[in-house]
Amino acid sequence: MGRFSYCVYLAIPCVVLGFVLGLISLRDLRTGAVFLIVVGALTIWPGVAMTIKRLHDLELSGWWLLPCYLSPISLFLFQLPYARVLASLINLVIFVLFVSLPGTDGPNRYGVKP
Repeated sequence: MGRFSYCVYLAIPCVVLGFVLGLISLRDLRTGAVFLIVVGALTIWPGVAMTIKRLHDLELSGWWLLPCYLSPISLFLFQLPYARVLASLINLVIFVLFVSLPGTDGPNRYGVKP
């Protein structure tokens, strides 16, 4: 999955959903939590699949997705100060890398470019 496809099908919808979630949470925190759980449950599988496709375009294994999830979780488990800010920064850096790095030219070990 190339940069443009990744942005159109995953990144932009996630930003829009995050904005909507923020607006809902401002009005009612409980409704925002329910909305987060429902949207998260519906989007986790497509998000993981698209991100793995993006990693394959970068000629990286899908296992590289684990640090994306484990680094913020580990910050909370170790109860580091400013864990939420650090987790957000880590995810932002990973997101910027996924969106900005060009894919491999031509076929790679994961197949031909779609």
